[in-house]
Amino acid sequence: MNRVLFGLAFAGVLALGAAETPPLWEALPAKLAEYNGTAVTRDEVAAYAREVLPEEKWSPEALQLNLYGVVKGMIDGKLLREARNRAGIYPSQELALAMLQGVYDAIPADRRRAMAEARPAKEGALESYLEALSRDPAIQEETAFELFLRREVLKGGITVSEAEARDYYNSRKWEFRENKDPAKGIRISQILIAADPQRLSKKERAAGKKLAEGVAEEISRTPGSFDAKLAEYAGKPFGRNSGTIVFTAGQKQVPEALEKAAAALDVGAVAPKAVETDLGYHILRRDELRKERELSFEEALPELKLFLHRRKEAAAFDAYVKGLEEAAKVKFFIPVRELE
Repeated sequence: MNRVLFGLAFAGVLALGAAETPPLWEALPAKLAEYNGTAVTRDEVAAYAREVLPEEKWSPEALQLNLYGVVKGMIDGKLLREARNRAGIYPSQELALAMLQGVYDAIPADRRRAMAEARPAKEGALESYLEALSRDPAIQEETAFELFLRREVLKGGITVSEAEARDYYNSRKWEFRENKDPAKGIRISQILIAADPQRLSKKERAAGKKLAEGVAEEISRTPGSFDAKLAEYAGKPFGRNSGTIVFTAGQKQVPEALEKAAAALDVGAVAPKAVETDLGYHILRRDELRKERELSFEEALPELKLFLHRRKEAAAFDAYVKGLEEAAKVKFFIPVRELE
């Protein structure tokens, strides 16, 4: 999606009026490229560049490095917009709202409830928020291109099989490793009951403290329940920052009270009481430092499938854009660079 929007961002510059060309650009050819017989001029590119970066931030080296990408982005954005319009997909509030609602509806029900509970009352219901978003012209453009991408570029979807993922994993096992923790590191798992004094009233913070004390007491009676409790509270709005953290002792990477309490624990031990900081109340366990190890295929699979899916999407997008460029007989009159 971001690649489409990147092109779209450049598309508007083709309609810019020519302004005085900055001295840095005067050495360039007057005509940098063409598509469908339409010239892309130095003045148009310079006008866009001044919108992106002030003139003093452009250097001859930066211009040489980025010029081809800027010009190609301008042309591709224009061609994509024309293709979207030919497909009958136009930005509108109705389309934006339908697309946003679809994204929201795809979120699991328990997460939607957590999002609703976490939303400050003064900001209104999530439905009202989606309605407001749908009125934003930028959101309307983005959702129109998202629909275009799904329907015309990806042709209904891309799949990655487990066999494909396994082949990639087996051929590049060295990529799937967990780094070891620093030698002077401290690793803890924590249940964090958020209680920010700048956002919560004294009454609300007191309620958070009472809850944390109760959880700490319950875990002290049954230490084996820590992981289950962490998973439970990590799914709640006030506990969403619960989880595992690693920090280096003496580097002030975490609140002092938290570091002091963690350093006093043996590996595997749970603090007997909740630790109070400005972040809230921490029920913590000190864990063993992690050693470097190779991830199993099963551990790597979720992120690997996501990576391969995105790679296939990028390849499909590149192929589609190449087809548009060929149909439009795009020509460049500047050095062509390989883009990542």
